[in-house]
Amino acid sequence: GEIQKIRFGDRFTLQVDFPEELQFYSIPNLLLQPLVENACKHGIQKMEKGGQVRIAISRSEGNIRVQVADSGSGMSAQRLMQVEAGLTQSAAQSSCIGLRNVYTRLRLYYGADMEFKIESELGKGTSVTFGIPEKREERQNDPGNDCG
Repeated sequence: GEIQKIRFGDRFTLQVDFPEELQFYSIPNLLLQPLVENACKHGIQKMEKGGQVRIAISRSEGNIRVQVADSGSGMSAQRLMQVEAGLTQSAAQSSCIGLRNVYTRLRLYYGADMEFKIESELGKGTSVTFGIPEKREERQNDPGNDCG
């Protein structure tokens, strides 16, 4: 968020919403950064007045659900289909490198247990949502952890 803030100045605001009880849960590294970068680069950058990027994290039915949404330019249904097809193409074929990397990393970690959805409406913005199995992170300094 901070790097994008420096790059785009006051052209966007970043809002992060998550319940306090989820602060001890972890998600694999390098999942949020590419999604926030995409929201800024492909959504907000094209807007005259800038916009908002929102990260919302919630718990639902044994899963942690993460959504990165922007109020940017969005994309057509045809472009959305191309982006979705690019998730499973090779790096040489796909123009959606950041999204493809996030999708591939989630598949590698969670297999069929993960969910991944992209929604977009031209002129209204885009949202990328993924769901992963709930797994509590063991903290090193936790007094109940005998290993640390």
